[in-house]
Amino acid sequence: MSDVSHDQPSATAMVDALNNTFGSHGKRASHPKGVSALGFFEPNPTAHTFSTSAIFEPGHYPARVRFSIAGGNPNVPDKAPAARGMAIRIDGPRGERLTLVMISAPVFFAASRASFVSFLEARRPDPETGKPNPQKIDESNMTHTDSEAQRRWLASTAPSISYATAPYFAVHTYLFDQSNGTKRPARWIFEPVAGRIGFSPAELNGIPDHFLVDELRARLREGPAQWRVLAMIPQAIDPLHNPTANWPETRETVELGMLTVTSLAALGTVEDSDGTVFDPMNLPQGIAPAGDPIFDSRSEAYAVSALRRGL
Repeated sequence: MSDVSHDQPSATAMVDALNNTFGSHGKRASHPKGVSALGFFEPNPTAHTFSTSAIFEPGHYPARVRFSIAGGNPNVPDKAPAARGMAIRIDGPRGERLTLVMISAPVFFAASRASFVSFLEARRPDPETGKPNPQKIDESNMTHTDSEAQRRWLASTAPSISYATAPYFAVHTYLFDQSNGTKRPARWIFEPVAGRIGFSPAELNGIPDHFLVDELRARLREGPAQWRVLAMIPQAIDPLHNPTANWPETRETVELGMLTVTSLAALGTVEDSDGTVFDPMNLPQGIAPAGDPIFDSRSEAYAVSALRRGL
């Protein structure tokens, strides 16, 4: 795939926008603050009736997970009004692999490369003040209204008290092969078994800026963290190619399995390495992206980011 599509900014320009806004800090351009964990995925016994993909065959499949904070600031406070992130790589049978990148918001902030770059450039700190120019942010929001759904979600949703009490959404639509040869569209949702639990405004004042890793480590000492893996089924009016379009929570869901996180990755191990690239194009046979401008940009942008951090 070419680095430039339909006169849109290149993948390099997307990473430049992140680096220009948050700095070139030698870490991932997006979601640099995070922690790695280990676990496994167990398909629901009836998941194979939803899709013929081998990832849904009965089994116990190892998973590598990276939890993170959205944005490009490696020192962002955990209580900031930012989405949580979960990247996951599941090694299925016969060498197949499922890779997903998800956020705790049900929608993304940009529907195109141009919107992505505009959103970030408008928030680039002014050299004189060290802060973004509010007028530029307003102008960007008015020009690229696709960011509104996520901005409203962030304004109305309290930060979760734990990585384990946040839901995670892949935001993109996927196509699942059916036994009759058709493809069924759906979106992935990982629903926390512990429940969706966020801080009240009063509680936020009393917690440290950096607490999520210690909280998760302590939680896992008491037992695993788990998420129900669901597929949300769209209705005819639901857009399939726009990650900023929210599908109502009343839509039908199908239970596909359970993700269980058992431990944080040991420091210094391969699993703990920041060098892992979670490329969502790594999908098992029988599952494919429906395609949208943001999803189609991810592999290229991740490769640019990886190259800049020496991988």
